[in-house]
Amino acid sequence: MKSNKLIDNTRIAVVMLCLALALRQMSMTIVMPFISTYCKSLKGILQC
Repeated sequence: MKSNKLIDNTRIAVVMLCLALALRQMSMTIVMPFISTYCKSLKGILQC
């Protein structure tokens, strides 16, 4: 019984880690175009 509980706790930890990494990836995919546009506008200002 104890090893089964350990496996369940490990599975929960792995699922939580996977969800955190998936949310991080999704947020960076959403934010990256705005960061890129901002950086391109800075390059235009700095070249003048």
